[in-house]
Amino acid sequence: MMHRNIGFSTLVDVTYPHALRVSIHLYDNAGPKFGIHLVTHTAGIPRTPWHSVMCEDADGTVHKLELRDVDHSKYELVEKRGRAWGFREYVKAVDVQTLTVSENNPVDTDVEDDEDHTAWAKLNVEFIEEPLLLTIRASPSAATPPSLMDIPVKSFRKLIHKHGVVNLQGFKQDDDLEKASERIGEVMQWPWGTIFEIKSVQDTALTGQTLESMPMHYDGMYKKKTEDSTELGDVPLFMLFHCVEAYPSPDPSEPNGSTLMARTRPILDTLTAEEKERLSNITLVYNTSLFGHQELMHTSPVIIKHPVTGEDVLRYHEPWGPEKTKLHPTTVKALQPDGSLDSTDAEWVSDLLVEKLYDPKYCHAHSWTKGEFVIVDNFAMIHARTGMKSDGRHVRRVHIN
Repeated sequence: MMHRNIGFSTLVDVTYPHALRVSIHLYDNAGPKFGIHLVTHTAGIPRTPWHSVMCEDADGTVHKLELRDVDHSKYELVEKRGRAWGFREYVKAVDVQTLTVSENNPVDTDVEDDEDHTAWAKLNVEFIEEPLLLTIRASPSAATPPSLMDIPVKSFRKLIHKHGVVNLQGFKQDDDLEKASERIGEVMQWPWGTIFEIKSVQDTALTGQTLESMPMHYDGMYKKKTEDSTELGDVPLFMLFHCVEAYPSPDPSEPNGSTLMARTRPILDTLTAEEKERLSNITLVYNTSLFGHQELMHTSPVIIKHPVTGEDVLRYHEPWGPEKTKLHPTTVKALQPDGSLDSTDAEWVSDLLVEKLYDPKYCHAHSWTKGEFVIVDNFAMIHARTGMKSDGRHVRRVHIN
């Protein structure tokens, strides 16, 4: 078998064309052994990654190819942690309307299928990939602005998962926001309805309707799934925002309510094996008086699997004491094996993560422009807000699953 490996493997493939070959080791392995997910193979039976090279398409799809089959005019070699990892499709700003649907088109992988490609082409938009977000911008030559109702949903969701944040510029302003959201997924209901108006409201009990800064967090932490829920947490997959009015200050140095959106996947990549191991064993418990649920808790491991992509992502709410807010301070404790709560691990997590979450390498500071739409992957991202000196900004938000 060792000397005639290729012949042996070919014989097995021919004899059992629909079977998955598994190696079983009959010796006492020092271990530990690691389970892996099989990755999509473009042809033939599934193969383990070390028998192929990994390729990532522009829409985030990861698959495997034989090295000899990689089109080097389409894919670039990518290194991770100083070592060759695989190949990633080149991405550049491109006017989709000028593209034609073909097997060899290098941008076909941005979309789910020919039907999606045709839909994007009709919208007359361009894709602009930036380090921390993707912008889809209507072409200035378009006779009419594109509509949210015409976006091809399958490929749009994949782009959101890949980039974490997608910014739509130059789109129609009179689309029904709730109906447009329903095309993407199930719209989440809140006590006030489906659309939350993020603007300054006098005597509000909601921090989002004040001028205060807000801590790093993810949405849905303090929502009850049902009226009878004894724990908090009903976390949406997406957040869709529409900027009705931008912050009025022309002074870029003035705090202006920028929304800070931190990508957690690359932050996890910066951690040492020891840090990630400790982090993966910590579950944090959050408590606040927001929504009048101060007697209930939200509990979550710091590291979880993304419900769609399966990648490791961070779940975290920055500690936010009474010195930072007039409304709803948030306490953070670590859940111990005996069920008690302790501050030691919670403080270690804060020391490890908070600075990274605000680091411009991973955190996009979004200054809002009137008329734009922004959709965020609420599992891949953690977000915050800088404070404002005066009111006037108005953003509408919908939660989507």
